[in-house]
Amino acid sequence: MLKPRFDPLRFSRPSGPTQQERRRMIAEAAYHRAEQRGFSAGNEIHDWLAAEAAVDFVLSSQSIKRY
Repeated sequence: MLKPRFDPLRFSRPSGPTQQERRRMIAEAAYHRAEQRGFSAGNEIHDWLAAEAAVDFVLSSQSIKRY
């Protein structure tokens, strides 16, 4: 009789996006923020930081819902 094989990865937490994927998500969100305000100069940092906060919030809330 064969025993089921133990697969430790089956029990590991699913990983979130990679740093590269997270950065792409932030860049897209920042672009849309800039687009909404007509691409006026001088707010690029604010767009990026706001997008970063929004993406991180969504990613953290998704990880909370899983567990």
